[in-house]
Amino acid sequence: MVQLGVLGETISAYFELVDLHRRLRLTEEIVDVLTEREGLSATRYDRGLIGSFELYAVRQDRQAAEASLPQLRSQIGEVRRRLALVTGRHQDQLVTVMGLDELPGGTDSRSPNVLAYPVPAGIPSDLLLQRPDVRASALRMEASRFRVGARKAELLPSISLSGTLGLQSSTADGLFDLSQWFSNLAAGLTAPLFQGGRLRANLDAAEARYAQQVASHGRIVLAAVGEVEAALLRHREELRRYETLTAQLMEAESSVALQAERYQAGVGAYTDYLDALRVQLNTQSTLSASVRDVALARLGLHRALGGSWAPLPGDLTRLSSSEMDDR
Repeated sequence: MVQLGVLGETISAYFELVDLHRRLRLTEEIVDVLTEREGLSATRYDRGLIGSFELYAVRQDRQAAEASLPQLRSQIGEVRRRLALVTGRHQDQLVTVMGLDELPGGTDSRSPNVLAYPVPAGIPSDLLLQRPDVRASALRMEASRFRVGARKAELLPSISLSGTLGLQSSTADGLFDLSQWFSNLAAGLTAPLFQGGRLRANLDAAEARYAQQVASHGRIVLAAVGEVEAALLRHREELRRYETLTAQLMEAESSVALQAERYQAGVGAYTDYLDALRVQLNTQSTLSASVRDVALARLGLHRALGGSWAPLPGDLTRLSSSEMDDR
């Protein structure tokens, strides 16, 4: 459980760091575009071509973009500290070992590929036994069942070899004394009858505890199934959002190309090109956050299942129901 938590926190922090670095770079480009756009708007305002409202709107957009830069840098530092804490390394070591100095790049190989290794259509329910809580509950239920069998065995006669054969006799003649043999045998057979009330009460208590463990195990399994279903739903919806934003980015890129051609042909304004470029950069920033959300949703699904649905070589962490029965 602890190992799974540490691994999940490390992956989550790394995905967040990738997204923050990419959004920081995109925001810096947006600030550059808005700064240029503001300069053109100020020139047009001085010439009386636009009103003050348009100039102030562009200026406020630029100031808002600049104001987000310190926040992004602060978040990067916070996530780096969290990643260093969970991995037990200094931040300078993380830069070297994990290549964090290369993260400010664009869509590089370190970015999570959200479409790789899709979730299979059917996930076997036995995978829930990977979860520590479900597995521990199943083992407690099995132990309680064994205790019921032990209490039932106590109701059977208990015959000791020495008592049955009369070996407790101090004389050699007593070894073959049939009266002693039959009396000891009768005592062993009838002993449970005299304490049958206590033994029956113990059996009833063991059966009650077993029924309680069965009910508790059922609640834990239902909760686990609910978590898996919620994780699957979140992952599916995040993928849909990612696909929508991908289509939106393609349209934004087409708009930038069109405005660039119009400006070069002399039939479009340069400000239109800058506005289209700003929309493209904003869409890329939103898409970057969507990639992070899809990756975190995928990680949440693995956490809900207690591991992966693909068996690894030498993986001893998975225990099927048939294996539990054998044990």
